Amino acid sequence: QGLSVHAVVYDTENDARVSERLARRPEMKEYDAVIGPLFLSNLQRVSRNLQSDGPLLVSPISSKDHSNMGNLNLVQEKASIDQLTDEMMEYIKRTHENQNLIIIKNNTDKSQHIYERIRKDIDELAQVEEEVIVMEPKDGYIDPELFRVFRDTLDRGIVNWFLVTDDEPAFLGDVFNNLGVFPEVDSLVVFGFEKSRNYNKIDNNFLARVHFHYPTSILVDSDNETYKSFESMYRKKYHTLPSDYSIEGFDVTYDLLMRLSFNSDLIGQGKSQRLGTRFSYIENTSGSILNNGIYLVKYNGLELQVIDLSESSDPPSQEETP
Repeated sequence: QGLSVHAVVYDTENDARVSERLARRPEMKEYDAVIGPLFLSNLQRVSRNLQSDGPLLVSPISSKDHSNMGNLNLVQEKASIDQLTDEMMEYIKRTHENQNLIIIKNNTDKSQHIYERIRKDIDELAQVEEEVIVMEPKDGYIDPELFRVFRDTLDRGIVNWFLVTDDEPAFLGDVFNNLGVFPEVDSLVVFGFEKSRNYNKIDNNFLARVHFHYPTSILVDSDNETYKSFESMYRKKYHTLPSDYSIEGFDVTYDLLMRLSFNSDLIGQGKSQRLGTRFSYIENTSGSILNNGIYLVKYNGLELQVIDLSESSDPPSQEETP
């Protein structure tokens, strides 16, 4: 794009003390932006020494809560589980009509956190005469008989929406090994609040059968010409395919440079989209900056389809086309 960029790379050695020592160097406050460190504990040390009078401090990959750092120039690029949950719930609230709502929760802190975050909204969506059903493991697994009850409702045209609140492998296995063998009908939809690596162990045919819906911070269209060009240059230089981290790193750096070439007001410059990442900056409750660029995705057969929340008002259906 014709920009002249002065870039310096520092090695923190993944050590908090080294990170803090680097942050104390006087030239740090002269930079327009500092990207990293990658890990939150190291980033916290750097943040203490680069407070509000310093450069933009960009946290590129951590999705944990950054609000307690008290740095107004802190930019969290990776959406937190709360952001992902809220975005998915907005879609559910917008499209829900009279479908049964079934929450599948696990005996973990993470599952309990998501459950508590969504429960009020789910109660408001449910009709007065309906009771929100909550399924959870007992003795380490979910009783298959609980799932068979819902299978019997498919023949009667009852629509069931299942909300999965955890990504622990055994828990996911219970959920999808049971629901994934149901007949492929529009009256069964499963919503997740993330799609972590643990989902890679789930048969894609099962995910397709339940029309799985989920939010994500990164989504790469490998058929996109811009991505193909990037991949070709990356393979030529590094002799391997780019990982998600490589793509996110490129996107974060490129988008930041484009914005800084105009001004330092990330929020005021609106939305953008790069190779696999959306950028839509908002102010955190602590005054720092969050990227709220999130994709909502669903399985349409074995294909992934991006959901446009601004246009979607109809309930999820197998019949929608890409």
